[in-house]
Amino acid sequence: MKKTLTLVMLFAMTTATSLFAQEKKIKVINNFPTVGDTGLDMALGADRYTIDSLVFTKFPDINMEECFSLLRDCCEKGRLTGIDMRCCRYISEIPSNAFAPSVINGKPRKTESDGEKIPARTNLRYITLPANIEKIGDYAFAHTNLEAITIPSLTKVIGNGAFADCAYLKNVAFIGNKVKSDETGSGFFGLADGAVLYVAEGLADSYRGKESWSAFGNVKEDASLYKMIDITLDGSRTLEEMMEGQNLFVDSMKLSGPITEDDMTYMRNTIREGRLKCLDLSDCTIESLHGIYGSRLDYLQLPKRMMKITNGLLSRARVHNLTLPESYEEIGIRAFESYDWFADSTIVIPEGCCKLDYQAFVFCTSIKKMVLPSTLEVLEPSSLGFSLWHEWEGLAIDIYVNRMYPPVSTQRCEYWDGEIDPASEYGPFGCGEYYKGKASCLTRNMRLFVPVGAKKNYENAEHWDHFLTIIETPLLTGTPSGIAEAVTSVRPSASSATDGIYTVDGRLVSSDTAAKGRLRGLYVVRENGMARKVVF
Repeated sequence: MKKTLTLVMLFAMTTATSLFAQEKKIKVINNFPTVGDTGLDMALGADRYTIDSLVFTKFPDINMEECFSLLRDCCEKGRLTGIDMRCCRYISEIPSNAFAPSVINGKPRKTESDGEKIPARTNLRYITLPANIEKIGDYAFAHTNLEAITIPSLTKVIGNGAFADCAYLKNVAFIGNKVKSDETGSGFFGLADGAVLYVAEGLADSYRGKESWSAFGNVKEDASLYKMIDITLDGSRTLEEMMEGQNLFVDSMKLSGPITEDDMTYMRNTIREGRLKCLDLSDCTIESLHGIYGSRLDYLQLPKRMMKITNGLLSRARVHNLTLPESYEEIGIRAFESYDWFADSTIVIPEGCCKLDYQAFVFCTSIKKMVLPSTLEVLEPSSLGFSLWHEWEGLAIDIYVNRMYPPVSTQRCEYWDGEIDPASEYGPFGCGEYYKGKASCLTRNMRLFVPVGAKKNYENAEHWDHFLTIIETPLLTGTPSGIAEAVTSVRPSASSATDGIYTVDGRLVSSDTAAKGRLRGLYVVRENGMARKVVF
């Protein structure tokens, strides 16, 4: 009897141990201690090597390579096999070699019977990438045990060998309706036999039969990988009610009708938390006081009829293809604060715009060319404070002002109806009189272009007299007609001018007009005896 009882107890203990071994430990990281360089080290804790899965609701935005090195360490030395980063909206790149086996910390390499070493593998099996990932570095996931991966639509670059020798990778899915370049295919080789590539409907033939995608045994179409939706708002229901829970699985959306504050908040969250990367608001009216700040989009078309670019509309945002309204009268407070993407680094503010509000373009260091219209009348403090409070040595901007006299500069912010302290922010460029003529002046690397005959007006104007370089150009007329369409005086001489591309001061850049694809900025193109302005 005693023997039987002992056997029963041993069986029970064995069963309990087996069940316990099957339990998975999942850790959710919501915040990070302020101690240390990243805080991730402390957030992982002393139990990091017993964690099976990690879920991040946010991620450090500094020392990315170090952060990913810590995650790889958890995979190599511990039990970590799954990572969910879908809510980490500020991560735009997976660093090179992020999860590739570490030579120092990697698991011991085994030896085959013939004496050849088997490469070490990182036991990462599943990862959900952030929707804003634009680049996956070289060999980022090489020699891992990944079994499936979904690539977000914003991912333009997949580095060489990014998924090299992922021997268990059977399923790869590309979200979005754009075909990846053939160069992207170099990121995949050594996959599992019969690995399948899933793409949106209508795209499979763009991959099938190509050598660059030969790592995949099959290419299949999946309708869920790209979804469009068209919604008309009439005030009877909110955007949230009309989307009926589809917000996380919509890639492209066209809206029409009035957008309320609640609608804007919901749309902003949809972009951040879901797959929405293409947004057409051309037939909308924005009744919200706020915008879609902090968002990452591939395509955005703003309303055609928009009197004011909303306060904070694109603050800290990035849009690869942005279509602004055809005309507007005002750019609101911090509308483009830290906005980091303009096509060709150029923005042309159209005729009809009268005012730039407080800090409208503050920290907007992505701009290299800006054209201001003849109708621009008022510049609030730091409205053009591209490098406010910072020493941006590389900030070289060409500003074209289509006015004979500078716009009026004010120290008042109309929105708050108060004066701005000149000790911290002085004038439209945020550069006090103390810095005039000094090497530390914020406009030191900027060039100012004005209409012919206007140079003295700017040299004698407060704030504008800080510019070290002011150039008169016949490209600017000083009238609402904008930049001159036909300019002959920019030629080196009437007798020697030939067809080609010239700088605004008359220097020949190239006699081949097809060279425009390699240029950035404002140029004069001369063809068949006619000259015209072109912003490349």
